[in-house]
Amino acid sequence: MKNIQLWTRLDLWEIAKQMMQRGARPPLVRESTRLPIAALRDLWHEIYGVRPPSGLSRDNCLSLLRRKRHVLHANMFMREYHKIAGDDIFRHADDRSIIKAYDTFLSKITAMEMRPCIDFPTCWYIARDLRSRVLTIKYCRQCDVEHMYSPQSEETHLCPYCDILDQTETMRGTYVPISAALS
Repeated sequence: MKNIQLWTRLDLWEIAKQMMQRGARPPLVRESTRLPIAALRDLWHEIYGVRPPSGLSRDNCLSLLRRKRHVLHANMFMREYHKIAGDDIFRHADDRSIIKAYDTFLSKITAMEMRPCIDFPTCWYIARDLRSRVLTIKYCRQCDVEHMYSPQSEETHLCPYCDILDQTETMRGTYVPISAALS
């Protein structure tokens, strides 16, 4: 039994380290792992060589999704997270799945030669908000692709993929199928 507890504890520390390497501050990591905050601050100092920044944690991710680009990138992350974790995202937020989805999201954004508009903490809040039902998933009637929705945020009411394709089509006078744009 003690070996299992030791491995579980070591696993939590590895997750904490990976989260911090992606920019998650100690209070967020504490909320996720329940590891001691003082030790997490020391881990931050060990990783970055400075004390962690202070500030309040967010109530939800909606305040971070004020621009169409942010909503689009948040949806790209959410789709990767949903692919990896399945419908479990509505029951619990799995840190490993969040990390894997974030890394996949970053690699796709980089491949498109874009700069990400959202960071790891925002992605963690998205995962938490999906679990707590602040955000839900809706399917677009036009393109049949899932996207995040919240009645509290007008930016999430429209499908971000159709919106961006409409803008692209208007600018170029051509139409790109949504399946081609998202693959």
